[in-house]
Amino acid sequence: MSKKTGNSNQKKKPNVILWLGIIVLIIPCVILGIVLASSLEKTGEPVVVNRFNNELNPAISESDLSSVQSALAYDNVDKIEVNLKSATLRIMVNTNDAIEDGDLLWLLNDVYDKVIALLPIDPYFTNTPTTKMYDLEVHAYNVTKGTEAVPQNYYTKSKSAGALEAIVDHHSSAKHSDLADSLINPLPVEEQTADPDIGGVDPETGE
Repeated sequence: MSKKTGNSNQKKKPNVILWLGIIVLIIPCVILGIVLASSLEKTGEPVVVNRFNNELNPAISESDLSSVQSALAYDNVDKIEVNLKSATLRIMVNTNDAIEDGDLLWLLNDVYDKVIALLPIDPYFTNTPTTKMYDLEVHAYNVTKGTEAVPQNYYTKSKSAGALEAIVDHHSSAKHSDLADSLINPLPVEEQTADPDIGGVDPETGE
């Protein structure tokens, strides 16, 4: 009888090890299956995230945009677009090509003034310690026909929510005209003088 008992125990041990191995293999497979099933259920559902949560208060509504669009009516303008994207209210003013530079600049400022009359700088375009607000950009431009030097006259007036004042930029002219001219129309090598600070050679003295 003792011999039979010993043989029975020897047979049971491999079976236990086999079942333990199967269980160890099944557990990760079950976990993987659950993860895959959960992922398949959510497939096709967009991840909606609003990076402006708790910001932009008060908000600029579609009604506000319509009011701005209606207020901007000019005889010498071909097209005006009003859009609000990524917390920036942008006004694009495509003017008549024959408009003079001074009139274009006047138009830029007038559009800006009309916008902030409807949507005041404070609160719409001014940050507070707890709330980030909108930026404002007004673009006014035209194409000057028959003038090769200035194919387009382009102004912008912008006010970021973190800035105190608006800034006007004339993109058709260089801010540093002397530097721009030296790059566009460089002097011949023989006319260039050496700069002692950078160790150049003066063509006249050879030093």
